[in-house]
Amino acid sequence: MVYSLMVKKEIRRSFDHVNNQRWDDAAKGLTPNAYHWVAGDHALGVSDMESNR
Repeated sequence: MVYSLMVKKEIRRSFDHVNNQRWDDAAKGLTPNAYHWVAGDHALGVSDMESNR
């Protein structure tokens, strides 16, 4: 129960940072090597992770 309250608090804080465009504060909770990529053969897609770097 205590853990779920802590998680909810952090999620709300993160959404507050994003909604108020405080990007640096929002990114502090992320891992430093996080990547977002879309797989597939289309304009947004890449065939493998290495070609996206």
